[in-house]
Amino acid sequence: MDQLKSIRLSRIMNHDAKNISKIDSRLIGIIRRLNFRQLLYYCELCRFMNFRMAAESLGISQPTLSQQIAQLEQNLELSLLSRSTTGFKITTEGQQCLHLIQSLIKSTCEGLENIQTKAHQQELRVGIPSYQNYKQIDELLKGFKKAYPSIFTHLIELTAVEMCEELANRKLDIAFMSQPTPLELPKNLETLVFWSAPYELCLSKSHEMASKTVLTAQDVSQLPLILLPKKPHSAQYNFQIEALKEVGATPQIYPSAVTNVISQISLAASGAGACMVVPNTTELGSDVCSIPTDPPLPEMKMCIFWNKKNLNPLAERFILFAKGNALANGNL
Repeated sequence: MDQLKSIRLSRIMNHDAKNISKIDSRLIGIIRRLNFRQLLYYCELCRFMNFRMAAESLGISQPTLSQQIAQLEQNLELSLLSRSTTGFKITTEGQQCLHLIQSLIKSTCEGLENIQTKAHQQELRVGIPSYQNYKQIDELLKGFKKAYPSIFTHLIELTAVEMCEELANRKLDIAFMSQPTPLELPKNLETLVFWSAPYELCLSKSHEMASKTVLTAQDVSQLPLILLPKKPHSAQYNFQIEALKEVGATPQIYPSAVTNVISQISLAASGAGACMVVPNTTELGSDVCSIPTDPPLPEMKMCIFWNKKNLNPLAERFILFAKGNALANGNL
């Protein structure tokens, strides 16, 4: 097959209708008659240069292979092999076709691999809190990755307010936030509480109250309390103030502008006061301890938020996995 024919045959793989319409109609007819399996058979025959060995490799009978090669030659309107009583040789046209077919198979395999990789490596955009690392979120994400290794989970650290904005703009598929949530939270979201536990107070082990098993309302009233700043955490700030009042304490606030739980714990470790934490959500360190109150502080509820109209099917898969995980752990 000359160079012009090779170029024309290569163009057949282009799915643009305008380009196809410009190709010689006779060559179009040839392509329509081709069978991809026959092309693979021909490549395998050329690799072994023996009908019996090629047929065994392909898992077909030798007569079937001979018939398929003859039909391929008929469809291409070319003699690919020069046969004799002692065997066969590949003709010049057969060699040219072999190179073209090998190139076609290679490009097809590479293209399919690329398509499958993109299809299987689907992305799930997940918002996680920037103000604290939660062990429960990490464990849930690890479990999901183990169950669905082909799904790429794109984690984005954001404040609660930022997550609300991203959810509203459909830039996140799901988001992890604790309740109460910011006022900016969109109203049309679905919610799943996948984990909850009561708050305790964290203070330095060198503090005089560190030896107590529980803290009374009077104890709490004597502790300077390290809270997240009212702005931009107004909902959480107000929740914690009300929670302290509900246990009968008169909270006194330690003046600080720390914006994450780790910094709050560090301040507590220095003896500045106490902060509200949920045990087993983050590493406290060896220089602090957490103590429950009597009556107990309310629970922190860790939730997953998502838009019910989300078009990403992976979001639904993640929610189903999270529900199953919560049920297995007795949290639903």
